Amino acid sequence: MVQYDFKQLMSPRSREMQEAKHSEIERLYGLPDRWLARELVTLSRHVVRTVPGRCMPGSSTAALLFEAIPEIAARLGETTFLQGERSNRVRQMDGRELREFLSAAIKRDPVIWQILDDYPVRGCNAYSIIANDASNGNPVVFGIDRFAEPDIENLDRLAWEVYIVSGNRGHDCAFGWRPEFSMDATFPGDWFVAPEVRI
Repeated sequence: MVQYDFKQLMSPRSREMQEAKHSEIERLYGLPDRWLARELVTLSRHVVRTVPGRCMPGSSTAALLFEAIPEIAARLGETTFLQGERSNRVRQMDGRELREFLSAAIKRDPVIWQILDDYPVRGCNAYSIIANDASNGNPVVFGIDRFAEPDIENLDRLAWEVYIVSGNRGHDCAFGWRPEFSMDATFPGDWFVAPEVRI
């Protein structure tokens, strides 16, 4: 099978930002819980400060930035929050409910993505990190994995995505992302059967 390096089709700036994003996600993956929590809050606040008009109450973006991310950060050890950053409804959720809430909240807003390209953090788009596909490494998702592992009997969309993509890339199928999943591996002799997922 012919393999293509699609990076060669990207502009030098886009390629540089993509590489910076990949490095940043791997850095975040290696952080202990407390430091990952602080980084998640910092990324979320950067997006809110940059595009306040796109974070309207009731939107999936607001649910992600003002509810899901702060709650996940709190459960990872963050203790300092701004007024309105955590909501009572998510505080009451157990791990499985919070995973389902996060699955519904992570929806890409192309306008935010485009605007944040011009306001990089460590050389990359902060929104592209927290709205990244779970299968390509999303620190919000691997953050929640640390205290609320996916339930094989009742998979959410994010864990299912990681499972399918890791298998398609030739890795041992897993429900939580790891940096090596971003690279192709050797395909096993036997294929796998995808578990059912609640969407």
